[in-house]
Amino acid sequence: MEDVFVRTVERALDNYDLSTAIFYAEQYYSIASSSMPASVLKDSIPARLLAKAYYHSKKPTRTFSILKGCKDPDSRYLLAVAWCASLFDENASV
Repeated sequence: MEDVFVRTVERALDNYDLSTAIFYAEQYYSIASSSMPASVLKDSIPARLLAKAYYHSKKPTRTFSILKGCKDPDSRYLLAVAWCASLFDENASV
């Protein structure tokens, strides 16, 4: 089932269907959050997918809040990029 969510979100992002990407990423994250402790969830694939969907939807503060405290290098890079983007977002408060 994990592969279905990953492929669906990635395909939606590739096609710039951002609302679909966010919907499926949120569903996947919700399922994962019920079965993982929060410390593990931060560095999980569902968290990374949801953060990526939020980032592509120009929601850097949501990206930042999902990835805050992560340890995975790819996630930390996206966290840093989201933080920088939030500096230029007048509606953001990180």
